Amino acid sequence: MTAYECWQEQREALGAELAKQQDMQDVIYATRHALLQTEQNVLATQSDDVLRQQMGVLFALLKNSISLMNVPITSTTWTAASRRNEKRLGRGFPLLLTAGFLLLAACLWCYAKKDLLGWLLPLGGIVLALIGLGINRSEAKKAYVPPKEQARVTHTVDPQVFLSAIDGQILMIDRCANDFAYLNQTLRTASDSISTKNLEAIADVLEAIYAYDDDLRPQAEDAMNQLLHEMGLETMAYSPEHSKLFSQLPSKNATRTLCPAILSAQDHRLLRRGTAVVANNAA
Repeated sequence: MTAYECWQEQREALGAELAKQQDMQDVIYATRHALLQTEQNVLATQSDDVLRQQMGVLFALLKNSISLMNVPITSTTWTAASRRNEKRLGRGFPLLLTAGFLLLAACLWCYAKKDLLGWLLPLGGIVLALIGLGINRSEAKKAYVPPKEQARVTHTVDPQVFLSAIDGQILMIDRCANDFAYLNQTLRTASDSISTKNLEAIADVLEAIYAYDDDLRPQAEDAMNQLLHEMGLETMAYSPEHSKLFSQLPSKNATRTLCPAILSAQDHRLLRRGTAVVANNAA
């Protein structure tokens, strides 16, 4: 199964779980749990040890990136301030208006009567004007009252948008897995870089293994085949159908492989001929 197919088995249940969660920590925990289950299901179906490790690294990166959702975000809310309060006249304005009338009346009275005592009225008007000005200034300062509570921003997760983003990441894991499989095969198939000297050394080991005639031979063959597979090589024992791949030695009554032929695992190209003894009647 591909990673996307395994993810689809967890997707619906995770969506229902995310719809219930309000805390970001719970969202991250549920998502990581679903990804961990997906990872286990994918790796359980993977037979290639190297590719299994590589896909495990990709899933680890994906799970760790989920924690980025919990990075603190500072939000600043701007509110347009009204300037109406700055134009308020305040309760001291009637006193100022009264003081103005008193001053005007005092001036007219003094002008008409030529009485210096009449200036007591302007003096009272001035006092009232100063008091009114002070009250009006204090009212202007109290016009703006800052809010007692600041605006609160709550971050929530849209389950469908969040799951769609994970869908894309899982598809990328499948794509990377295919690329890794191709690269691994390319690296393992290093037949062009294997020198003749190395092929001769491999042939000597194979010949020694084929010379065994006891219970240890199957184990030795399995170990050697595993090593050759990692090197991008494969072996072929003698058979009449593949006789052209072997140097044949005559024998009276026995046909067996002395050293198998060494082939490229990628294109099955012959890299070194094998050696076999072939009975005369079989030849």
